[in-house]
This record gives sequence, structure tokens and C-alpha cells, in this order.
Amino acid sequence: MADEYYDIKEDVVKVDDIANKDLVQNINTKSVKLMYFTHAENAIWAADRMIKSLAFPAFEISLSVNRYAFKLRAGQCFKWTSAKYGITDMIMRIMSVDEGPLNSEELTLICIRDPNYITTSISVFDVTGWTGVGVDASILEVAPLDYFRVVESPYVQVGDVMEITPLAARVSGREVRYVLYMSLDGGVSYTNKVVVNNYHPHGKLIAPYTANRTRIDDKIGFTFRASYDGDWDTVQSISRGFLYGGYNLALLGDEIICFQTITPDAIVDGIYHCDGVWGGKFDSEITAHPVDTELWFIGTSAFSIGDPNLLVGITPYFKPVPITTTALGSIATAPSDGIASVYGRGKAPYPVANLKANSELAELYPVYSRGDDIVLDWDARIRGQGAGAQLPDQTDSPGSYEGLFRVDVLQGATVVRSTLAIAAETWTYTDVMNVVDGGHADLIINVYNYIEEVGVTYTSLVRTITMTLMHGVGASVSSSSSSNSSSSLSSSSLSSSSRSSSSSSSSRSSSSSSSSLSSSSSLSSSSSSSSLSSSSSSSSLSSSSSSSYSSSSSSSSYSSSSISSSSSSRSSSSSSSSSTVPPTWTSIFDNTDWSIDTYGTWDGSKWLASAIGGGWFGVYLEPLGGWESGLRPTKVRVTHNLGGTMTQANLIAIATTINGPTCDDNYTSLTECDITFAGDDITDFRFTNNGLTFQITNIEFLY
Repeated sequence: MADEYYDIKEDVVKVDDIANKDLVQNINTKSVKLMYFTHAENAIWAADRMIKSLAFPAFEISLSVNRYAFKLRAGQCFKWTSAKYGITDMIMRIMSVDEGPLNSEELTLICIRDPNYITTSISVFDVTGWTGVGVDASILEVAPLDYFRVVESPYVQVGDVMEITPLAARVSGREVRYVLYMSLDGGVSYTNKVVVNNYHPHGKLIAPYTANRTRIDDKIGFTFRASYDGDWDTVQSISRGFLYGGYNLALLGDEIICFQTITPDAIVDGIYHCDGVWGGKFDSEITAHPVDTELWFIGTSAFSIGDPNLLVGITPYFKPVPITTTALGSIATAPSDGIASVYGRGKAPYPVANLKANSELAELYPVYSRGDDIVLDWDARIRGQGAGAQLPDQTDSPGSYEGLFRVDVLQGATVVRSTLAIAAETWTYTDVMNVVDGGHADLIINVYNYIEEVGVTYTSLVRTITMTLMHGVGASVSSSSSSNSSSSLSSSSLSSSSRSSSSSSSSRSSSSSSSSLSSSSSLSSSSSSSSLSSSSSSSSLSSSSSSSYSSSSSSSSYSSSSISSSSSSRSSSSSSSSSTVPPTWTSIFDNTDWSIDTYGTWDGSKWLASAIGGGWFGVYLEPLGGWESGLRPTKVRVTHNLGGTMTQANLIAIATTINGPTCDDNYTSLTECDITFAGDDITDFRFTNNGLTFQITNIEFLY
């Protein structure tokens, strides 16, 4: 009994006896209270005994007997036989005894026929037109619950403790409570824990719900189908003020949300649409939700249960056994749900907010180059106040945080560095650390907040930022001085955008016909230290149509590949070379090379996608400055910031064709795509993705 808990509340059971309807000509109903009956089976048994007394046309008689019957007492039974009335062995129950005067030998027994000994045989009668209610055997059967889930209770619900919140949905509407059982041995055995008095409205999404939404989503919303429509009838729309107060709290997948309005579908029953969705509340994240994601309505409160055996790292399992108005379900058929590994959600701090690398938010997919330090900073969130409470978009004051921070740096799936006990809201991953950890690469950096208590560590959910390494792309043209200066053409002059040009002068078009590009740093195609100079014996880059660049190796020279501002072209033809220039990857990337065609922005170092509509993001560019005239590269490749593939790429549109399926849909960063020209010049560049914004950090051509 120590493990059993009973909620003593009034419940109702119903039994019917229509055997004597033909005799009494009507159906009578009566409610009786059976105090301290805790099992429906016992209540039905008792009610059945009562119904026989109430339904059978009982009669009361008074019998005068002699002193041989003086031992009989009220409540006892005896057999009565009367030839006068044609009665044989009728079981009578004594209601009371009147012993009369002391000098009398007579006793008076007030009796009734005992209903428990009434024959069970009944007469068949015509019930045509009768609308009386009989006993439906199905009410004695309790189906197992279809939807059940357990989650660790969040801090906002239970405070700084470890508890479990069970969520169960009705199936038929007759369920009134359920018994929750717990197992700590992997589901081998279960212990009766508690009777839970409330069920939660439940539904499933019938359309995906994107993660590309504002913190409070007033434009998209989500649509779901109720698993049991009756429970959603009590859920109402609320005002904005109540939304901020945490009303209409729900769990969508693993994301805690509140919603302001709920609207039933005008045509289909059981379909609802919710708007004004405040997502990613408390310690949860705004995430994308596919079709059939489960929605649990919590409201303003939820039941939770604690247990001294709920320790960090264990895997508990739970089963709900439903109770209806007539019966108790079976634990054998009850669904089970568990928590893979308890982490102490109520005691864990909240994940940090506004994680940035070199002042770039994680959502913008920042990049870095070799030699760069990566400076991380973030805003802590304190549970129960400020950013950790109900207020949207609020962060706590700098220096205010709980516990300490941990940073893990990963290359792929491998953790190359883990730093603990960070007592600040910033940390720097230096270039030296990067080299020691195996060299430069694309990085995944995870940041955690954690609290240590009595030897146990309670860790927040992770915040992640992805750092994309800017790769070198060969020789680039750099002009940082005026058009009459001797800007150099150098393979070592790589910038974060791979190529730059000043507003006063372009290295491809000089305002002076006699200006030349000389190089103090060498551009060599062999072991010799050939250089670009302005002397008449070597080729120079000038503004005339016949200008060229050369690279000497011993006595041979390369005098092709002219770059001319008068024709505004880059040519790979050779007129007088004694050898052929090998093709190289050349970056044609920044806002001096491309102009925006409707979508995309330039932030000074990369192209950022902008919203197109319908969940799509894109970068649409057109050539700028005439460099595309006559240019016939053989390949193109693009660097973007996502680790996987992009939904759609149209790299060189209209006049050219990109060969290879990976260069159209589902384009992977740095995939080399062959180009076949149809006769015209390059006309535009288009890159789109569905569901996530992105960045273009390089565009390269091989020629």
C-alpha cells in the first residue's frame, strides 16, 4: 500500500436492470453514493445488488410468529412457505423485530423478499419503441492511450529541481485520469508512482513549419490536426498581453512555444491554425518542424513528478494506464516512453544568446582566413529573470551569468580543443591554437553554460557557430593606389575577397596610357624568379590594346593573355608565345566585378542572400565593368558557407550551359563545373536555397 496513492473523488458508475419493465411499465433511475469504493468493479457489483432491490416490485409483510423464532434478528434471512398465498421457500430478510409485551408469546417480524435471491430468469417482452438505455459492454473496456510522452521539466515550471513532466492525450473522451508507472531497469519492471488527474490536448502538424521566422511569428503560423477534438474546444485565443504572460504554452516537438490565436478550420473538423507564435522560449530553440511533428498543449500549468532516483545519466521509462468512468486499463498494453539520459533540465542554466565570431552572428555564417584569430562573444541568460524570463529579445547585463562556460572546437566530428571554466562572456581561438590543433579548416564551435553542484555538472543546451575557411585562389589583381602608381600583380596578394580594386583606379584599366604594373613580388610559373616590370624588354600591363603580361623562365617568355581597358576583355589567345600559359583559377567575385540583380547584398567582403519569398533566399548578380566580354573560362566553382549542398544553383545563366548535375540542383561548395559556351558572353549569376539563408564567399573561373 505504501506505493499506492488514491485520489478520493466522486465518480459515477451505472447499471441497468430491465427485467421487470413489462411488470412495472416504466424505467426508474436512482443515484447512490458508495463511500470509499476505489475500484470500478466493486462499485458495479454493489450497484447491481441495489438495482435488484430498486427495480423488482418488492413488498413488505408483517408476520406474527411464536417464541420459537425469538432468536431471529434484523438483517437475517429465513425461508417462508405459505399454502394460502402459494409461496414455497421464499427467501425473506428481516427488517425489524417487534417483541411485543413481555407477557405475550408472539413476535412480529417486518420482512421483505431478499433481492439477492430473486431468480435470474426473466421474461421476454416486446421493447418496440422503447428508448431506454442498456449496458454497453464496451464501456467496461479501456483502450490504451495512443499518444504519450515524458520530458524533463524545465526550470520555468518546477524551479531548480529535477522532475519529470508526463504528457498524455485522451482517446475516446471517457478517460478521466491515468496511473503513471515508472521503471528504472530498462522497462523490465514498473512501479506505481501516482495518479495523474489531467490529460493534455494533442495534435500533429499537417504542413511543415519553418525555422526561418521571427521570434514572435505573426505571418506564417502552423496548422495541425487534433488527435481528440473534444479537448481543443476549451483552448481559446488570447491577447498580446497574455501571450507575454506565458499563456497558451505548448510543446511543439522539442520547442517550447506560446501562441496567441487558434482558429478552427471552416470546413474540416479537427483542423486548427495557430498564429502569433512566440517560439524558442526559455531553454529551447527555434527549429524547423516537419509534417507529423507532435503538438502538446500545456496551458499555464502542468503536472510534474519528482523521485530521489532521478539522477543525471539514468534512463527512466514510464507507462500511463488510463482510468475511465467504468474501468481501469491494463499496464500490459500501455505505451511506454523514456528519457534517453537525464541531464537535470531544471537545474541546468539556459543556453547563451547572440553568439558571435569576430562580431558576426552565427546566423550569418561567418568566415575567417589563415592568420586570423577567432574572437567569440555571447550574452548569458539567467534563469527566471531578464532574458531567461518572459521578455522577448532581452539579454542580461554583461558580466551577469550563472556558473561557467565551456567551448569545444571541432573539425568535422572530431573535437580538437575543449576549454572549460571560462569565467567571461568571451573567448579567443587564436591562429596559433588553430595551427597546433591540426591546421586551418572549416570549424564548428560549440558554446555551453554549465553549473557544478555537489560533484554533478548540469550543462545547458549547446549554441553552435560554423566558421568557413576562406581558401586561397591563385594570382589576384590588387590596386590600392592611384592609377599612375606601380600597383603589383602578385600571387601573394590574396585578400578576404581574393581580389580588390580601388575606386580611383582598376588594375585592369589604367587612365594613363604609359602606366604599367610592376611587381616587387614575383609571379612565377617555374623555378626562376620572373617578374613583371615596366621595362621595354619585358611585357607590361598597360592601357593599350596590345598590353600583355609575361613570366620568363630562363630565356623563354610568355607574351599572351592580354588585359586591355580599351577592349575591356581578358583573352586566353596566344599570338607570339613560345609556350602555352597553363590555366589557373582566378577569382572574379566582389562588387567591382558584379552588380546586384534584384536579390542579394554586398557587406564589404561577401555576398549575402536576401529573401525571395516562399521560404527561398537568393543571390542574383550581373557582370560589371565589361570583364565578361570575350572571356571563355572552361570551369567555374563557387564557395558558400553551408557544409552540405544548396538547393539550387544556376551559376552562369542564359548564354552558357553548366555541365554536370551537381552544378545545378543541390550544389556543394567548391564543386568544379564545366562550362560550354553557346556563343554569347556570361550574362548573370544566380544562386538560390530553400529554407536557409546563405553567403557566397568566392566565385572563381579557370582559364
